[in-house]
Amino acid sequence: MRIVRAIVILSVAGLAVTGCTTNPIRPSLSPTATQPADAGQPSASPTTVSGTPALDSLVITPEGLGPLRIGMAAADSPLLKFMPQYCQLEGDGDGFSAGDAAADRWVANYAGDNTFDVEVVDGKVAGIAPASPSLRTAKGIHLGSTAAELRAAYPGLQPGVTGSLSHTELLQSGNRMVSFEILAPNTDYEPELSDRVVYIVIRAASGNPPSTVYATDGGIGSCL
Repeated sequence: MRIVRAIVILSVAGLAVTGCTTNPIRPSLSPTATQPADAGQPSASPTTVSGTPALDSLVITPEGLGPLRIGMAAADSPLLKFMPQYCQLEGDGDGFSAGDAAADRWVANYAGDNTFDVEVVDGKVAGIAPASPSLRTAKGIHLGSTAAELRAAYPGLQPGVTGSLSHTELLQSGNRMVSFEILAPNTDYEPELSDRVVYIVIRAASGNPPSTVYATDGGIGSCL
């Protein structure tokens, strides 16, 4: 079984803090004690593949991530590449038999892991999960932003769902949305990340709101 690993690594008052994803460990975001959390930059940037825009130029919107749009054909986006047997190669098998098409995945066409995850259903982009704090909304919200920063930037957020450790708040535009998952305030679980954005999902607004996935084996791109 593939293990959830760190994606958000902040240094707050000198303490290392980790969040969760289904991907390998991400580079750190390390603001100094005198900087706001959103002033930090990743310690390492993924390499841009020829023909793709710089990762940090991609803006999070309810419609997608830069030119990668919800509902478009995955094969039409240079930001994606098809990886046969990805879950065999990256997830220690995860119970898939050799050659099982269920182990195939579309993934970000960027070198390195600090990028984004994608869900493709019937050849169409169904969900995108930014996995780098360098990926931001037009108002600067990113993984690690505080709940107060999020609500000040988007005062019209809609309530989503509440889990045992976190809850979601939704930014909707037409039939598309961004779900911001926020760790509970004053939590004993990774307290330095309490009341911060720990997971972001872009998807269609139809159906049930995205569930909370922080500290689980689920989420966009999961091999489970």
